[in-house]
Amino acid sequence: MREVINNEPVYSYDKDVDVLYISFSPGEKATTAVELNDNILLRFNKAEMRAVGLTLMDFSMLVQ
Repeated sequence: MREVINNEPVYSYDKDVDVLYISFSPGEKATTAVELNDNILLRFNKAEMRAVGLTLMDFSMLVQ
């Protein structure tokens, strides 16, 4: 199992495509993802069965 040094989420917003990226494990690449709905993608490490981030598409619409 991977040791987590910093468990603070990292946020990044791309205003050109209106997407908010949230990383629970900065620097770690997801091995797979599941579309939770039309706007939310859960990225995770399949081998460790652990979420590594979220992608929120059309973010400005989601927060209204």
